[in-house]
Amino acid sequence: MSLIFDALKKSQLESHPVKDKIVLPTHPIIPDSHFLSKRTVALLSLFVLSAGLLFFLRFTKKPDALPTPGSIESAQKSSHANSVETLEKQALLHFQDKKWELSRGLWEKMILLSPTDPSIYNNLGLTLRRLGRNAEAKESYQKALALNANYPEANNNLGVLLLEERDLDKAQSHFEAALSFEKNYADAHLHLALLLERRGNYKKARQHYRAFLDCAKDADKDLRQRVKIKLVLLEST
Repeated sequence: MSLIFDALKKSQLESHPVKDKIVLPTHPIIPDSHFLSKRTVALLSLFVLSAGLLFFLRFTKKPDALPTPGSIESAQKSSHANSVETLEKQALLHFQDKKWELSRGLWEKMILLSPTDPSIYNNLGLTLRRLGRNAEAKESYQKALALNANYPEANNNLGVLLLEERDLDKAQSHFEAALSFEKNYADAHLHLALLLERRGNYKKARQHYRAFLDCAKDADKDLRQRVKIKLVLLEST
């Protein structure tokens, strides 16, 4: 049986020859190692390692440092201070040029930026006085004093308004407050002297007129001369 089977098998193979078998790569990218030389394998390995290193360096790089909250706050404060300072310079220039309305607008802008700065309210009050808006000026001085009751200029300026309104008691209290915080405040001495003269207290009026002359050495010459004449006239009363 084996001889017949072998004969049949041989006959079938001769009549139906088997095609040469094609060996395909075992990996779609890297060929089977049977088909590669050692040099090729070494180069491919080096390529893979290089690509991996580049990937690691690129995607593990530390991000740029972000500014801390403290540095942001400092920058904002600096910018804020610069903007207020710039507006103040412009407002003072307009005030000196008697452009009261332009000056007023800038003081009001500064209040939005620094709502707790009493000097801005005081300067706004002075500007409003020049515009004849005394009620608003008075309110602005009061806001300055609400923020700083020991503010000599605001006390003096409010006292002047009250003196014009003939509210002598309140005016005197503000002039005296200004002098208690700044004893060499020439304007407060002058205004208090005028008020005391109006009240008939000539002795104290003379004292404050003299104090004005002592504190205001560089005051307007005409003003100093008028005060000296006042003193001469009051000596005889």
